[in-house]
Amino acid sequence: MDTAQSDLVEWYKLETEFFQDHVRHARYVKEKNTHKKVKEDWSNCGELGTGGFGVVYKQVLGTTGRYRAVKTIDKKRLPPKLDYYRELLIMAILAKVCHPLLFVEFLGWFDKPETLYIAMEYLPEGDLTKHIGSPLPQATVQTISKQILEGLKVMHQKGIAHRDLKPANIFVVSTSPFRVKLGDFGISKRIRPQDTTTFHTQVSTRIYGAPEVLGLDSNNEASDYTNSVDIWSLGCVLYELLAGAPLFASDFQLSRYLFGKGPSPEDTLKGLPTPTDDAGISLLKSMLTIEPEDRPTAVGALGNAWFAGLKSDDEDCEDDQDEMTQSGNEGTYNKESEGKLTTRDLPRPQWGSDLTARKPEVGATMTIQGAEEKTDPQYSTIMSPK
Repeated sequence: MDTAQSDLVEWYKLETEFFQDHVRHARYVKEKNTHKKVKEDWSNCGELGTGGFGVVYKQVLGTTGRYRAVKTIDKKRLPPKLDYYRELLIMAILAKVCHPLLFVEFLGWFDKPETLYIAMEYLPEGDLTKHIGSPLPQATVQTISKQILEGLKVMHQKGIAHRDLKPANIFVVSTSPFRVKLGDFGISKRIRPQDTTTFHTQVSTRIYGAPEVLGLDSNNEASDYTNSVDIWSLGCVLYELLAGAPLFASDFQLSRYLFGKGPSPEDTLKGLPTPTDDAGISLLKSMLTIEPEDRPTAVGALGNAWFAGLKSDDEDCEDDQDEMTQSGNEGTYNKESEGKLTTRDLPRPQWGSDLTARKPEVGATMTIQGAEEKTDPQYSTIMSPK
């Protein structure tokens, strides 16, 4: 990770104190010619889910009724080659390059020696698994698929592959109208222009994984794969939304599909009470093409006739350019700003520092929410802004 990337991640680090039953973050609010330091106390109020490396908690800010989700990662349980810093970098890049309509909003991070905490926006509707199980209306699936493709378009233009696209990693903002966001970038990976253009590690959830990732394509001897793995996974998700059941429940079913055996997805979709139209079936078939190079790109899929007339949600995203360009309109780190991020484009974390705020001088006003408590010095950390 180069210096600019490291600085981008560090900027999202939260100034944090740990207490027995809550954490306290400080943010700096600019007021006239000074800065007021405001401290906010967050405490767990529920559990949202568990994963292989930790738990996701729902947290509330004092008695305000303002919530966030916090993903905890036990560093000791991570595989040796899995760099948790990479997830932070990808979330920071996506937070910078696009408005929060496409991705679960990244609100910052903090840590202890053995635990990483990633704060994100809380979405009461949960993930897409809670909204499937029976066929969804075709118009709803069109809307969902287009929103996901717009997210993948931004990711792929930045050289990022999600690599674990599935209903559990697609989060629902609202159901009327239906709006979704991409999230959980734990095994996402970024390839920079100067690096190679393929991935190697076998990752993803198997029933949504592309054949080349799972090693099931006997015609593909190479272990490399590209962003097209996300297109295959989206095809599996698209089918499940339309049909109300997963396309492949096992490797055996996927193997039969690869060899042209078993029921055709097209037959199933045409046999639904409300059959999927020809444009939708054509798009699905192209996404589920066995040869990766024959699948459409996210941009190409967005041009499919199935999406004609649907509004685009990525119009406010930055153009495809490196995340730390030195353009005058882009976020830059420079000596004159003493390492602080100075930009009008970067999103403001929900409780993070004012983008132009610096650490206040001695004598600045300070507001603390809640009573004074004694911290554990071992876990009292100062985490940006400097």
